[in-house]
Amino acid sequence: MATGRVRLRYRRVPLVGAAVALGALTLAPGRAPRASLTAATGSITFTGFGIGGGSGASQFGEIGFASEGHLDYQQILSYYYGGTTLASVPDRAVRVWITAATGGPVVVADPAGMVVGGTSVPPNTPVALSDVGGTMVATVGPTGAGCLAAGSWQQLTSAPGALWVSPPNLPPIGQQVTEPASSTLEWCEPNGSTESFRGQLEVLQDASGQMVLVNQLGLDAYVLGVVANEMPASWGLLGGPGPQGQPWGFQALEAQAVEARTYVLAVGGSYGFADICDTAACQVYQGVNSALVSPYRQLAEQAVAATALQVLLTPQGGPAFTQYSASDGGWTAPGVFPAVRDPYDAGCYGNICNPWNPWTSTLSLQSIAAALPQVGTPTELEVTARNGLGADGGRVTGITVVGTLGSVSMSGL
Repeated sequence: MATGRVRLRYRRVPLVGAAVALGALTLAPGRAPRASLTAATGSITFTGFGIGGGSGASQFGEIGFASEGHLDYQQILSYYYGGTTLASVPDRAVRVWITAATGGPVVVADPAGMVVGGTSVPPNTPVALSDVGGTMVATVGPTGAGCLAAGSWQQLTSAPGALWVSPPNLPPIGQQVTEPASSTLEWCEPNGSTESFRGQLEVLQDASGQMVLVNQLGLDAYVLGVVANEMPASWGLLGGPGPQGQPWGFQALEAQAVEARTYVLAVGGSYGFADICDTAACQVYQGVNSALVSPYRQLAEQAVAATALQVLLTPQGGPAFTQYSASDGGWTAPGVFPAVRDPYDAGCYGNICNPWNPWTSTLSLQSIAAALPQVGTPTELEVTARNGLGADGGRVTGITVVGTLGSVSMSGL
């Protein structure tokens, strides 16, 4: 959900035929990496720990705390998100930007039929939605052809600004979490695959005039489409017998459900036309498909149901900004929440070990020179500040690259 950081073991690294690029510093997170010089090949190699922004929970830490530390999801959330309170909120609509459909046209179908702009469409009949000068136009394909439609299309309806697509019997917001997959709306993706969505779909223009597709659905129906994409649902089987008649690993899935639910409320309205997007830039959301592709989908569904409408609130009463990352390198980053040591981040759980403990990244002299032409040939890398948390002084918060033409100082964040 965020870029990571790199931390260097040495305060000053001479670069004899080697250099460090800003891009690598912002993309490689970790715990006090070592910088080793390879003068003959004109490269420098960093070794570090962790990936992601480090703010809030580490998912590897969560499964460790759950499966081996035997913390329940409430305790896990309290540890990573200090100062927050777990509470229940009313259900509400969430609007998700389906980014891959941007620009259109969008083809949708529904095995049970659908309603497009107030006009009924027979079962399994495709409808193409297009933007014609700000008017959304729907054309209908052959009856029963579904996503494989070919042949003639005829205009169905149109509306200025936006068109809504709904199942014939749209469940209320609070009941969409149990909406069966057989009645969900089906988006016919350009690559030939399909993606199904609970709730409704809307096509409209964004502020730049591009046609966008939005899925509007209930809060927990949205979270069902996130949990298994952000944390492997199989993790719910790790560890010995735990609370709620589940293995201890199930507590990590429950923590992930609360985090995902809280996060979408905290960033709500980010795009104007939508609350959140469907990619890793926000939270990965794949509608009903996220549950169907996993043989462990019931574990994710149970985690959402067991934590229904639970969120973390700040002392001011609003939803907390519950960012999370795969791995924090042993310490979370200070910021919205107090930094905490993460003793389980680097562990192995079941047959899965954290692949970012350690990581290595090698940069060539040529790539550094291209990224920082203003310094000329880089000759030295100096760490000017650290956050003081963890080995060797913690994460880099300031760094200077020195070269034959000058120097550049930058944040290590």
